[in-house]
Amino acid sequence: MFPWVAQINYKEAFQQYAASCGRQLGSLAMTPDGSMYRLCKAGAAISKTWGCINANRHLAGVTGESSEAALTVAIAAGDRSFTFADTNTRVKDYFANGYVVTMEESMAVHRIASSTLGDATSIKCYLEGGDEFIEAVAVGHTVNVYPSPWGNVKLGMATASGYEGFVCCPKRIVTSGYYFWGQVRGPYWCTVTGTWPLAAANDIEVVFHVDGSFKMADEAYNGAISSQIAGHVIVSGAYGDCLIMLQIE
Repeated sequence: MFPWVAQINYKEAFQQYAASCGRQLGSLAMTPDGSMYRLCKAGAAISKTWGCINANRHLAGVTGESSEAALTVAIAAGDRSFTFADTNTRVKDYFANGYVVTMEESMAVHRIASSTLGDATSIKCYLEGGDEFIEAVAVGHTVNVYPSPWGNVKLGMATASGYEGFVCCPKRIVTSGYYFWGQVRGPYWCTVTGTWPLAAANDIEVVFHVDGSFKMADEAYNGAISSQIAGHVIVSGAYGDCLIMLQIE
């Protein structure tokens, strides 16, 4: 099944699914106006329709939700699976719909279809259909293994303020553990911290504040902070307005 949906209607964009869903995490959908959405799963209750983060932290070794670890079995060109050291007892398919980066294979990024139950020693992952490793990688070489960026979505400041990447904006309040469509592109009304967009001349570019609200890019850069770009204003006038073109992707 291709991980995208050709079209959803506006009502579906506001829908909250149960704690299980038949589509893959990260599936793309589009409403008739061209707005784009990713299928996400709330890692905690989401109480505001603000920018939300990927709460999977990537730290040294296997101390975070992602893994930076050594291969325990060599990869041959054409292989569609890999095994790496992981001392965590991860659940089966923990890394499904995620990604692996093989450092010695031209920094290649591959999509993961499934993973075995973690036994506190190693985990085996299988690549998605149609994908395979194109170069051999020896035992002991490092791989970075990431669970789905859309599988543990939380409000900003949920893990480490200033060290979080925003991945979507929900259209509704979401129950912890439930699936929902997180908007990544298209017209969006933003909640602003500080100056409203276009209240001053050339105040057009909007970035994420650390809590998931929005602020003007110049307010971030003037403070020597380069915040993540959220989008730009799509209305005109010196009064100021918060209708932006969201541009997470």
